[in-house]
Amino acid sequence: MLSNQVLLNITKLLVSLLSNICTVTTVFYVLIGNSTTSFADMNENKCHLLFVQSPIGSVPDIELPIENRSILQGKIQAYRKSKIAKPDIKSLRLEGASYQILGILGRGSSVVYLGRASNGNLVQIKKIVSDTLWANSLFYEMTVTRFYLENGILVPKILDFEFKDYYEDGQYVGGVAFLVKEYFEGITGDELAAIQNFSAQERTFLQNKFQASITKLMSIHKGFAGWLKENQINLHENSFPELDRLIQQGDIKSANLMYASLLNDVVIFDP
Repeated sequence: MLSNQVLLNITKLLVSLLSNICTVTTVFYVLIGNSTTSFADMNENKCHLLFVQSPIGSVPDIELPIENRSILQGKIQAYRKSKIAKPDIKSLRLEGASYQILGILGRGSSVVYLGRASNGNLVQIKKIVSDTLWANSLFYEMTVTRFYLENGILVPKILDFEFKDYYEDGQYVGGVAFLVKEYFEGITGDELAAIQNFSAQERTFLQNKFQASITKLMSIHKGFAGWLKENQINLHENSFPELDRLIQQGDIKSANLMYASLLNDVVIFDP
């Protein structure tokens, strides 16, 4: 078996040869073992095929030493805490479950709360004023979540769902849907540029994590249409704009991916 150093030398030679052809390419690094000098995943003792898109001539490190990851985790926790807004409600009770509301993670067409379940686990709770198109997009989200989970991809599991008449301050708001999912603490690919106190090594590490995940997910999603047919699932019975594009390509972009610091992995937090 070739040693780590021999494989690294071969990789550098390949990079040198390719640099005469183009300036940017996709380089495949074949890595063995758990040596930190070989860019291998320190959590596993097996061969890895990593997909890293980078300028030719450089061989970026794909991992951080464990002690450096704890520093990175602290920076991410501080950033995430600074982005949690004060909640407009204190608690939420759904059928058979209640949640303490700790803050607001984000606002857009919906509001996403950070909550705590009765078992102490943190959750994210999306509140959406429901309509037919949203109900159809939810069916897609639940279906593609199942597909990714069956393919070993990290996706927040759907824990609870309820549609109900909703009141705020005694006033009827209307039909509102609540979707409760697992919560992972981290940063999205889009947020990476906003954090100024990352070291060059930390930034390169995170960029490579996101790039490797995007490459892997795009490859896996190619099987989604066949999986739907195999499982006799017809998403067009619940159609909405963009459905055909989502079936073929997914919604795989840095804004929808999150580096979960405790897991040291990338999660599709918004499939």
